[in-house]
Amino acid sequence: MDLLQAMKERHSVRSYDEKSIEAGTVEKLRSFIKECNKESGLHMQLVLDEPHAFEGFMAHYGKFSGVRNYIALISRKGNDLEEKLCLVIAIGYGQTQGVSHNSKPREKVMNAEAAPQDWFLRGIDATLLAPTAMNQQKFTFTCKGNLVSAKAGLGFYSKTDLGIVKYHFELGAGRENFRWV
Repeated sequence: MDLLQAMKERHSVRSYDEKSIEAGTVEKLRSFIKECNKESGLHMQLVLDEPHAFEGFMAHYGKFSGVRNYIALISRKGNDLEEKLCLVIAIGYGQTQGVSHNSKPREKVMNAEAAPQDWFLRGIDATLLAPTAMNQQKFTFTCKGNLVSAKAGLGFYSKTDLGIVKYHFELGAGRENFRWV
């Protein structure tokens, strides 16, 4: 499966079984996380069998249950080299297959000075598949010729969301078709 297909098949799981992740899968995850850490400068960590993983307010707000495994995305806090937890990705075996996400119409997240080209529309379609905090999709993409800008709206994690949707845009539009401004 390529990344575009994975984006289309992504779905939200909120309730997990307590089943442990198999050893072979754990090793694949650790290997992948190691590569991601090399490329990104983040300090991602795989946390397994932690029963108190999602007991805070945000877990209840997101209606998570049974989460025992997750990937913690940790970055440097500042020049003092402290670290901070940025995001947590719940992983494991869902009690159900989860639900696909609802998306806004293209017109709510894009501006184009002329009829948008196909590559721009493919990029916008990809952004609408991206995970965003609380499924808000608070972002706008603007296209002038082959120049594209992206702006975060107001809301929780909107700047983090913007990074995620920009990556999705690049995958959908093709990096060779435009330039960020």
